[in-house]
Amino acid sequence: MENGKLLRTILAPHWWDLSPWEAKTFITIFWFADPATGELAISLYSLSQKVNSLTRDLLPWLEKLKLRGLIDIAPGPNPLLESRFKILSGKSPVSEMEAGQKNEEIEYLPLDPEETPLPVNGNDPGSGNGRSLKGAVPAGNATVPVGPKRGDRDEITKSGTLTAESIARSLNDLENIALYEAYLKRYPEEIIRKAYRDVQQTPPEKIKKSAGAYFTFLVKKYGG
Repeated sequence: MENGKLLRTILAPHWWDLSPWEAKTFITIFWFADPATGELAISLYSLSQKVNSLTRDLLPWLEKLKLRGLIDIAPGPNPLLESRFKILSGKSPVSEMEAGQKNEEIEYLPLDPEETPLPVNGNDPGSGNGRSLKGAVPAGNATVPVGPKRGDRDEITKSGTLTAESIARSLNDLENIALYEAYLKRYPEEIIRKAYRDVQQTPPEKIKKSAGAYFTFLVKKYGG
């Protein structure tokens, strides 16, 4: 199953019970988790940077996701330095009141190892107090927004079509579509994909300017 479809399947029963920031936190963990095991070892500080939030704000969102059977959390000796998260199937949705009485086993759900993950960008995944349905894709009986604000990694996959727009949307850099179009005409596709993957695998705190600027630097570096 493609990871985009897997994500929508997991989130669909919970979508209207999660705040925009709770949903964004789950999607961030999902994208960065190991494709084979669904596990992610990361400090709370680094995770908060990827979600673009404060560490203290992150804690209640993680607890909500755990209560709803979406993630498992195994804190290290110092959670600020490292915690271990595991993506769960979320097939047994529970409310906060029911969570304390929940005894059934939750199925662990590995991710698809064939796809290269794209992280969520720094934008709020929803707008206002509700959800924007622009660009939504049906998932069962629910509708889950998966537009570019959610950092949808279906924009670029190993087998997908690479376009200037897909690059710009994934890098949150739509004003430079023309520049990326020029790169696609000038450089081999493998150069573009290598630069893109390196941007996605670089921690946000190590990118000095922007993802788009770093991508441009790498394309020129690899392209000679």
